[in-house]
Amino acid sequence: MLDARLAELKAKPYAELKALLNNPDCFEGTDASGQIYQIEWEAFWESAPEGNLKIIASIDDGKLLSNIVPVTLAYVVTPEGKILE
Repeated sequence: MLDARLAELKAKPYAELKALLNNPDCFEGTDASGQIYQIEWEAFWESAPEGNLKIIASIDDGKLLSNIVPVTLAYVVTPEGKILE
């Protein structure tokens, strides 16, 4: 589920991803087994405003350990739209 959400985010243009700055978003979904997960994603400036954006997405299943240490994936996108892994 996290990989699918990250792929959706990677398809978005830089200008749209900037809307995630100081405005994280989340989604709750259910996998094939019926387990409910929450995925949260947000953006940060990698170093300077109007430069590269770091996009971070994390997933947890609501259990104590995954709430404390969720699985997290990230990538960087340049103002030109190039994705850096």
